[in-house]
Amino acid sequence: NTYTGTLTVKNGNGCVSSTSTFTTKVDAPSVPGFVTGPTNPICPGGTATLNLTGSVGTIRWLYSTTGVNSDGSAPPIPSSLPTYVTQPLSVTTWFQARLINGSCPQVFTPWVAVTVLSPVSDITFSATTACPNVAGLTYSVTLVPFTTYDWTVPDGWTITSGQGTNII
Repeated sequence: NTYTGTLTVKNGNGCVSSTSTFTTKVDAPSVPGFVTGPTNPICPGGTATLNLTGSVGTIRWLYSTTGVNSDGSAPPIPSSLPTYVTQPLSVTTWFQARLINGSCPQVFTPWVAVTVLSPVSDITFSATTACPNVAGLTYSVTLVPFTTYDWTVPDGWTITSGQGTNII
């Protein structure tokens, strides 16, 4: 909103020596709003979509790969849109938006983490040798959270239990 006022300057005798009009623009306060992101972890090299709603002000996205940064010194991202698609991520990364409306002080949204799954590396099998016609072999790999397992066995073999888990 814009407000107009008048200043009238009078000397000691009450004579008007000057009249001037001034205008002041009052900005709405900066409002941080809320950032939403993926609710499930993403794969290494994947991207995530972040959405900012309910905010007032110019948007500046910030990120941190070392955790929540409370002093406002996190590196900026060159985007001022309310929807931000991240670059491919290789580690869990935290995001927030900084809002500044006009001359009002900056405000920040809470941090939102985009969790990146650890890559599955070192696959080792517990059974690597067997005699012909032996039943009851067990194969397993290290359990990794948020991971699915799809076992394929040689022709003529049968998975009796555990398909989809880390142990058959």
